[in-house]
Amino acid sequence: MDAVVQRVRTSWTKKSRGGPEAALRNAAPTVFLLPPGLSSALHEVAMRESDSFEPHMQVRDLSAPGTILREVDGVLRVDPPEATMFAMPRRNRRPPAVRLAPGQWLQWQINYRFVGRCDGAWSYQLETFNILFGSAAPDAFLGTPTRRVDERAALRRTPQYRNVIAAPTTRILFLYIGSHFRSRVASSRCSTSGRLFIKQ
Repeated sequence: MDAVVQRVRTSWTKKSRGGPEAALRNAAPTVFLLPPGLSSALHEVAMRESDSFEPHMQVRDLSAPGTILREVDGVLRVDPPEATMFAMPRRNRRPPAVRLAPGQWLQWQINYRFVGRCDGAWSYQLETFNILFGSAAPDAFLGTPTRRVDERAALRRTPQYRNVIAAPTTRILFLYIGSHFRSRVASSRCSTSGRLFIKQ
């Protein structure tokens, strides 16, 4: 299968939600030049707030591109990217698969909000998948995509807190289900004071 996937991850905290840091985050690219001669490969780009959104790149094979790619009758079928169960918002209904003819490319974006296991602090992530069916020139993704799917959702919500008394060597992991959640207790070394502040 002749396809190239560029997976761009941008990660940040509330520090980059306003002011100069937000401007730096908003300026982070969602497309990059590809390494010359790239074929049937995954080009990963990671940008983190802790590194001032400096891009870190690596090239891997297509064994785990973050989405399912299948070539059928000369057309590339792209299923929705894998959505983590440990983040919000929940995406119980996903867009349909996208089909690409040779030479066409797709941009698919999805974002998440995570809650820290120890302190309950929020963090955020934007994932952009640029997927080309066919041979890829270095500037393949610098133009306008043939198809575009935008699964980005509003990530802000005013948190409410409640105290949870826990043993020093336990943590409480919340699995959100719709607007409700359930919890399970698992071994961890997150809490040393025996008191956790949980966002709900």
